[in-house]
Amino acid sequence: MENLDPDRQKSGKYLPDRQKAQNYLKYSGMAFQLGAVILCGTLIGKYIDQQLEADKPYFTLLLALLGVVVGLYSVLKDFIRPGKSN
Repeated sequence: MENLDPDRQKSGKYLPDRQKAQNYLKYSGMAFQLGAVILCGTLIGKYIDQQLEADKPYFTLLLALLGVVVGLYSVLKDFIRPGKSN
């Protein structure tokens, strides 16, 4: 399966098994990274709200949203320049 037409390899329709595994690991790693950033922001915000004895969880909300923005930036940066990490 390694001797495929170069045009088909570039289109992504017929990738060798090794390339499929690398893509799977890359994109699943991105998902875990996004989740970890959001979770860290939420936990830090919750800790700050507890320390300040806030009535409403403003820091939890703020840092969770910041985690979403930072995580999406990181993931989208890898999508825009996918060849950079190889």
